[in-house]
Amino acid sequence: MFDTTISPPTLLLGKGASISTLDVPRLIVPLMTVAGPVLIHLALRQGSANGLRAAQLSIPKAFQMP
Repeated sequence: MFDTTISPPTLLLGKGASISTLDVPRLIVPLMTVAGPVLIHLALRQGSANGLRAAQLSIPKAFQMP
């Protein structure tokens, strides 16, 4: 059994939006919906960053809503 922490999902809208996964390999799942295409990027990593779980990591200000 593994202890798992899942970070909240992030929705990016518009062209040119990007988010860094710090070189974590991703699984990209393309979906076709009635509203148009959607790409889901899943990034998994083992261990912790600086002793914090992913859900405790702060969100960079560039990605926070005003």
